[in-house]
Amino acid sequence: MDILKNLDLWIVSCGGVGSNYLCDLLFDAGIKVNCRRTSRHGEICHLCDKINPLKNCIYIYGDYEFAIKSQERRDLLNTNLNKIKTNYKGEIPSDDPFLYKVQYQNFKNTKNTYLLKYPYSKSDLINCFKYFHLKIDEDKIKIKKRETDENFISKYDNEIKYYL
Repeated sequence: MDILKNLDLWIVSCGGVGSNYLCDLLFDAGIKVNCRRTSRHGEICHLCDKINPLKNCIYIYGDYEFAIKSQERRDLLNTNLNKIKTNYKGEIPSDDPFLYKVQYQNFKNTKNTYLLKYPYSKSDLINCFKYFHLKIDEDKIKIKKRETDENFISKYDNEIKYYL
């Protein structure tokens, strides 16, 4: 994808794990990332695999139950699932209906990729930025509490059970 050539860093996730916050933070610091304020953000933020193995990438994963619920609450789940499935050519595994396990496996051992587990802390982000030699004002890093909590009732409990 041509859009990747113009980015300093590519941020990918399953969705619902603070990737928009991270993209905005880096974008505001002058780092060229695929943030929601740039065109074509939606084309690469949730892909199933690293289509350019040389591109620096932060892959955010984890907390899948609440990642699903967060996306469902914001009416983004089906849109993001379709993005993950875009380049996927196989059958959907019965124990991985949203392809999150496949996505994780595709990113976990790729070059130039930092695995950032959600929920992340300020020190987790600082370590990630150091990995890529990024100069980010640490005072700008503000970790906020997830808005979706255990009181949210999901209609995807049958799928969520595979990610617990």
